[in-house]
Amino acid sequence: MYKIHSLFYFLIVAIPAYLVLSLPVMSQNSPEGDTSAIDLNQTRAEEQFQFAEGLRQREFYDLAAREYEKVVTDFSTSDKVPNANYFQAECLWRLGDTEKAIALLDELRTRYQDQAIGQRALIKLATILFETGKLKYASQLLRYAYETPIFKGEVRESVIYYLGVIAVKDEQFPEATSLFSEIVSKKPTEAHAYHPYALLQLGYLNLNLGRSDQASRYFDRLSENAHVPEPVVEEALFQRGEIAYLKGNYLTAAESYTRLLHDYPEGRFLDNAWLKRNRSYLNLRNYQKIIDLFSERTAQDLPVSDESLYIHGLALVNLGYCQQAEAVLHDLTSRFPESDYQVYAEYELIQCHFNGKSFDDGLARIKIFKEKFDDSKLISDVYFLEGQLLLNMDRLTTAVQALEAGLARFGAPWAYYDDAAVALGDTYRKLKEYKKAAESYMKLLISNSYAHPAQALFLAAHSESLAGDGLAAFSAYEWIIRDYRQSSEAPLALLAMAEIRIRDRAYADAIEILQRYFVEFSEHESAIKAIYLRGMVYYAIEEFDAAVSDLREFVGKTASHENIDHNQAKLILVYSLWESKNEKEGLEIFAEILQGDEQGRKAIAPYFLDAAAIRFIDLNNFRMAENCLTLMKENSDPKVGFLGMIGLGKIALKKGDLDAAEKLFYDLKIKTRKFPAIRGLTLSYLGETLRLLGRADEAHIAFQEALKLEINEDYARIQVRLGLARLYFEQQNLDEALRFAISVFVLFNDRELTPRAMLLAVQILAQQGKENEAKTTYDELEERYPAALAYFRSREDSRTLFLKQFE
Repeated sequence: MYKIHSLFYFLIVAIPAYLVLSLPVMSQNSPEGDTSAIDLNQTRAEEQFQFAEGLRQREFYDLAAREYEKVVTDFSTSDKVPNANYFQAECLWRLGDTEKAIALLDELRTRYQDQAIGQRALIKLATILFETGKLKYASQLLRYAYETPIFKGEVRESVIYYLGVIAVKDEQFPEATSLFSEIVSKKPTEAHAYHPYALLQLGYLNLNLGRSDQASRYFDRLSENAHVPEPVVEEALFQRGEIAYLKGNYLTAAESYTRLLHDYPEGRFLDNAWLKRNRSYLNLRNYQKIIDLFSERTAQDLPVSDESLYIHGLALVNLGYCQQAEAVLHDLTSRFPESDYQVYAEYELIQCHFNGKSFDDGLARIKIFKEKFDDSKLISDVYFLEGQLLLNMDRLTTAVQALEAGLARFGAPWAYYDDAAVALGDTYRKLKEYKKAAESYMKLLISNSYAHPAQALFLAAHSESLAGDGLAAFSAYEWIIRDYRQSSEAPLALLAMAEIRIRDRAYADAIEILQRYFVEFSEHESAIKAIYLRGMVYYAIEEFDAAVSDLREFVGKTASHENIDHNQAKLILVYSLWESKNEKEGLEIFAEILQGDEQGRKAIAPYFLDAAAIRFIDLNNFRMAENCLTLMKENSDPKVGFLGMIGLGKIALKKGDLDAAEKLFYDLKIKTRKFPAIRGLTLSYLGETLRLLGRADEAHIAFQEALKLEINEDYARIQVRLGLARLYFEQQNLDEALRFAISVFVLFNDRELTPRAMLLAVQILAQQGKENEAKTTYDELEERYPAALAYFRSREDSRTLFLKQFE
């Protein structure tokens, strides 16, 4: 509610008194008789009245009231009696005898209603009634005076003013505005005593009605008018600053307060204006100005308040002067031990250390804050700030403890609840504690204030996925699709669900989810990833034509994609093309990969290089095979490097470059002592190379050593057994030769080596005279490998001439 300023109460009392003293004394008819007696009586009445006046002016109201009473009783015929009654009433009012004062004034205004003293009595009576809360009666009297023509000039102006004041008190703001406007509509002069006060009232009225611009215009008029009393100008200047400050016009506010302080250096608003000016500069972020003004004030030995110390410290904090700010805090604490600003100052110091990256100092102040102000409203801010400090120090484990403590203490209503939960989830992810990260993100769904629930669910789901809990992750992604279908996370959630099903090898479910994606989100930017995933699923279920279609589209539309190995997509496309009989296109794409940049070549997975090399060797494309195997050889993983060298050795064997093959395999034999499986593989090829070089004894040693080691590759295992069979055959150890030859075609089924082992077994059996066994083996060779047998028959050399006996 609008409140009248204390200055108005002063006016209610002071201005009527001024009017009474300035008006002429009432004259009455003189009685008939001796004029000298009359003059003497008049002189005595005058003296008595002046004596009473002197007492009243010295505020001896009790004594003054008695002397005024003597004027009335002892000089009843004097023209001083009405004025004596008037001032007697005022003294009684001052003494608290309000009822008697009212009675005297009521009698005066009734007896002399057509005279000036009666008008003054009415105004005085109205003011006393106003002061004592009898507004209705006061309003009636003033309304009567307002409507009576004899009330003119300054008296009428006072009537209008007090009616306006009562209207304000009754919250009749339109009526108050109209009354005060009637006063200010006249050109102000020195004679119009109420004009500036009416302007001031209009300023306050408009301010309280939310019309700050209009209020500001009234205050401007007061500050620019030469006839306005200084106290009113001072107040108007202050209110101009207040309005500007409340509207956020801090520069204008600072200018108003500065003018006020300059023009009225000892005025009523000195401390308040100085403080408000500093607040304005604080909002303007002119921190150095605040520091300078504070130095000036202390240099003048002027008093400072706890708030001014706080603002000074805050300015230092914002400029990063933490040490000086601590000194100001100490000053604040020592001067004002009970100040409410201590807690804010402590908090700002924590912020200062945080912004200045003095994290250890910040943690030390947080400890002090918790000890001193644990019940403060800022304690929740401090808990969050502690977590941020620790995160910046990379003390992740301690940071999560601080954030967990804040969430546990303050719960979902906490202003920092959402930020703390996000920070907690992100930190747990850094710590690879994915389950706890998921739990932290799920806390965001408890808070109704969090603006992105779908995002929280997505982060939780992804964390569950990283934790290996595909079921929980899938459930969270489904929640997004069910309740937040319109969110930006929905398409990505659907893709993540498909990836989980792909990881679980539930390919039918994955295809169904991806088909749903294309129905609902085909225009989304992630659609290209969906095409890639579907292509990979088709490849996994050996639907190679469909895989080629999707992967070709993916490779054609994007040169790279987040979290997808583009070369891998190309390689899967190559394999799909090979399987779908589009070998030429596949080879062209693979050649592009191998001829691309070094980073792209190195990114090719070793197993792709190995498989591709085998494919190229089968096609006798040794150059491309060598490119693949050389990349493997240069791999930082020694096992991969060894396999690349073995591949290069195989190519050397295929080419007939036995010396190069021997060198590679012998070098590998030395390097692979700590890798039994690879060493066994190496020895199998070294033995075959030595056999082909005619170094039977060395070959035999290599094969026998390989036989004792674990070899994972069937071709190499066959090679060892067939090599030993051939060596034993050449040494005419037919039983051992037969044993190893038979073990090949009983245990293995290789289109190249198994027929050769069977051919050798037939030859050995025939040489041993075991015609039935030889014929049985021959028939099995014809049944299992007819093409190989036809090839053997076509050769006219000593190794195959014996076959004629079985034709």
